[in-house]
Amino acid sequence: MSIRELLRLGAIVAVLLATSVPARAMSVTFINPGKQGEVFWDMVTRTMEAAARDLDIELDVIYAERNRVQMRTLGLEHIARHRPDYLVLVNEEQAAEELVAAADAAGIRTLMLLNSFTDEQRGRVGEPRGRLKHWLGSLTPDNASAGRRMMKALQHCAQERGLPAPRHLLAIGGDRVTPASLDRNAGMLAELERQPDTVLDRFLYANWNQTDAREATAQYLQWAQRNQIRPALIWAANDPIAAGAIDALEAAGLSATEDICVVGLNWSQQGLTLLQQGKLQLTDGGHFLAGGWALVLLRDYDRGLDFYTPDNGGQLRFAMQSIEPATWRPTSSTSATATGTASIIVNCCAPPRTAPPTTFHWPGCCAASSARAATATPVGRHCSHDSQTSLDSLQVPLHHALRHAGRTAAVAQLLALHQCPALRSGVGRKAEGRRCLCPPARRTGVELRQRCDRRHTAGTDDRFRHAAR
Repeated sequence: MSIRELLRLGAIVAVLLATSVPARAMSVTFINPGKQGEVFWDMVTRTMEAAARDLDIELDVIYAERNRVQMRTLGLEHIARHRPDYLVLVNEEQAAEELVAAADAAGIRTLMLLNSFTDEQRGRVGEPRGRLKHWLGSLTPDNASAGRRMMKALQHCAQERGLPAPRHLLAIGGDRVTPASLDRNAGMLAELERQPDTVLDRFLYANWNQTDAREATAQYLQWAQRNQIRPALIWAANDPIAAGAIDALEAAGLSATEDICVVGLNWSQQGLTLLQQGKLQLTDGGHFLAGGWALVLLRDYDRGLDFYTPDNGGQLRFAMQSIEPATWRPTSSTSATATGTASIIVNCCAPPRTAPPTTFHWPGCCAASSARAATATPVGRHCSHDSQTSLDSLQVPLHHALRHAGRTAAVAQLLALHQCPALRSGVGRKAEGRRCLCPPARRTGVELRQRCDRRHTAGTDDRFRHAAR
């Protein structure tokens, strides 16, 4: 065999070896600040796990068990030993500053989720991709607006029930330092200034849990009774706090359906049940889906599609949304108590065309769920949400949230995988009679129009028959 033939054979072998080695999946570690079994943080984790499966991401979730010291220890250890490609952190109790700095020193790219840095902390860490060049940015909800909506709902409830003025309010926050808590509280207080007939009796804190909220509310009710005050309103920073407050009301012989108006936040199963029972006037939320959205942003970034623009500075914000009794009604899936699922229908609005580039509207408008396929609701009027919170049951709201993120490749693949479950070999191919089409990005952002052939589909696929607009 000649030298030329040997070289040619060697080149062929090299090509075969190169193409036979599978590409390594990108790795992401999420330091979850909550406790394992804590509903909201488990909801965040499940959306991330579902997105990771669909996007071929190696996801490692570490729970800090609501212990800022443990969060620091676990984070520093993981950064030193495992060195993932990306790190997702939450600035819970303002405890993420040292971790972001350590990750930056190790060359690990970081995304802040749900809670970013306070103004004081930014004075030390700077802006994304500045002093800490590997801090990519943040994805956070508008908690202040949620706090205002919750306070407005209390006023509306009081007026509907004819509760006399002055109306006495108990506010129960999550904690005193987490940015989401501070913003939510600020929104509530801003709206309170617009309600001269409302008197804030106490602003207490319940560490985000039902037990502490029950005790705090019980003490407040005893104080109110001693001072001959009639409580009328309870603003609770999340659904577990609202549930604890309602427990205390009922133990004191009061009713959340008649005597006192209560609001919460999280879109949790617990909150939806209380809403159905008439004990809760509103549960705001939808922000748990940001976990899945974060992985889409990172996967896009990893493939060269950066979410950073001079306008947003890498800091993406999105609006949450409220679910109220007037916009909630059970569907046929509500009877599926064996699996603990319940579907709800909520009013929603399409994002305004003039939305500033740093604002993202969530979850947008969507088609009816499969439970209502026979009487599908027109796009742009209602949304369907399944409180079980897997992406498979939240695909349409996620569709719109991701669409407004302005990304392309990862969004298109994620949508295709969800909207056509059998599609696993690439966007735009036929699979079991379905064809998903995602057009290219436009200058103003991604306009994904997904259409599925219905020649061989029925039932559960009816929810995907509408194109995004």
